[in-house]
Amino acid sequence: GLMFNEFYYELSINEPVLLIPTKAALISIALFSVAVSTRALAARLERSERLAAEQDQAIRRLQKLNEQIVTRMMTGIIVFGRDLEIKLVNQAAQDLLQRKLIPNRRAPDIIIGSYIEWRANSSQHPAPIPAEGSRTELEVKFAALEPNTTVAFISDRALILQQAQALKLASLGQLSATIAHEIRNPLSAISHASELLNETASSDSTTPLLNIIHRHVKRIDRIVTDVLSISQGEKPNRTSIEL
Repeated sequence: GLMFNEFYYELSINEPVLLIPTKAALISIALFSVAVSTRALAARLERSERLAAEQDQAIRRLQKLNEQIVTRMMTGIIVFGRDLEIKLVNQAAQDLLQRKLIPNRRAPDIIIGSYIEWRANSSQHPAPIPAEGSRTELEVKFAALEPNTTVAFISDRALILQQAQALKLASLGQLSATIAHEIRNPLSAISHASELLNETASSDSTTPLLNIIHRHVKRIDRIVTDVLSISQGEKPNRTSIEL
């Protein structure tokens, strides 16, 4: 339509006939150039849109997975911004604090107090939240996700102390097993030496002393055996008995 209009206009102003095809050809080249460029740009935009849609789906799936993980965590999670309004909270945090926490509402005062303490000295953890009523003593740790977002991790302090005690007992069991093994070596040497002395003893007065040594060596060996059996966690030997 544009070419026909140009052709008709050139005829109406009595333009030389030889120049009319040249101008029409130039317009055609310009139009085809624009069409080809627009087609390439459209194809590129289509690929970008398809890639953006795929990335959007991947991000949505990842967000759903993160929400599932946060929801099922035993540790309480509260995410809030610089305005101290809750952005994300899981059920564990509500159970530990024993209160209903709603997104877009202000964080609890006990969390805000610990947060202010942490902001004043981020190199140390804030003091534990004391127990109140049926609520146990809580430990709160903070981490900055970005300049305007902070996440609070809330844990039952009694459970943490139990886990620490369990680790301490496990380490003590390993240490006991090591010591028991080290005791057995000199104990065997003492037992062997007492047997040799008993065979070569020329006086009856030394026999009671050797019996004492032998008896206590057996006692220590029995204690070492019991310690090793406990630290190694051997399976119990089940038997039926008449009560």
